[in-house]
Amino acid sequence: MGAASNNSRYAGRLRAGLADLLVSQGAIHDPRVEAAFRAVPRHLFVPKVPVEVAYTDDVVLMKRNEVGVAVSSVSQPTVVALMLEQADLQPGHRVLEIGSGGYNAALLCELVGPTGEVTTIDIDQDVADRARRGLDAAGYPGVRVVRADGAFGYPEGAPYDRIVVTVTAWDLAPAWAEQLAPGGRIVVPLRLRSQTRSIAFDLIDAGSNCFESRSMAVCGFVNMQGVGANYERYVALHGDLVSLSFDENQVGEQPPPERVLAEPRSTAWSGVLMNREEPLSDLDLWLASTLPGYCVLSAEPRAQKKGLVTPAPRWGASAIASAPHSLT
Repeated sequence: MGAASNNSRYAGRLRAGLADLLVSQGAIHDPRVEAAFRAVPRHLFVPKVPVEVAYTDDVVLMKRNEVGVAVSSVSQPTVVALMLEQADLQPGHRVLEIGSGGYNAALLCELVGPTGEVTTIDIDQDVADRARRGLDAAGYPGVRVVRADGAFGYPEGAPYDRIVVTVTAWDLAPAWAEQLAPGGRIVVPLRLRSQTRSIAFDLIDAGSNCFESRSMAVCGFVNMQGVGANYERYVALHGDLVSLSFDENQVGEQPPPERVLAEPRSTAWSGVLMNREEPLSDLDLWLASTLPGYCVLSAEPRAQKKGLVTPAPRWGASAIASAPHSLT
């Protein structure tokens, strides 16, 4: 046996191990999604990292822009599985993926089968080229790869039964609704006041572009570029250790001065009761949609060791910046 054959078998064992892990952790429930994960060779889409890294349940960063901001990645398998199950893809579906890389498109191709059709688009030619190479190497030449601004979709391939967005958006682009078939579904990571959730929207009324949410889960993706870009605004509270993040359209919010963390702490009962089984992220979403000045406070572990802040969830803690420059 040659080295290539041995490497292929080794990658196959790692791929099976990743699928086993996702099933055991409850990330995968649908047997068809499980079969897709067992079939698609993820390492061919991340060729610059060791094969062992390719099959860990973690995101693989692929490209940064000129100022060091991540603009392309191969998403964490747990999140990929979540969105695939939200999409509820069926054989014969026509699918548009916005935000390419190749791996997710190959999984989509497995799920829609030979009678389906997958189009994946990306605004970055380098990313589109990388996706094309990976798809060809993995045996998915039928996937259409196009360089295009995701905010406009790809009308040439419409209508689509499913649109799967793999970059963070701040709203549903009008073109997506226009290109979705009646009864179709969009799965998109939406940023709502600096917190991102993957939401499945079903098109209820094509005439009025009326959507209904079917499911939601906390996630994280790189930001959309191009016409649909809408970035977060970061405010440092203690050097690079503690920061606040606001949505770009929160132009009227006045962040507190850096010295706010040195002020005496106070504790107040919110009066909000939560069921033991209710996710804490549901409370964050309610606060974000209810309270003016809502933002997210993020802190490095060193800030907790210094006593600047108390431990916070890995996705950040809810905060309110309000006059007279106070932080709640």
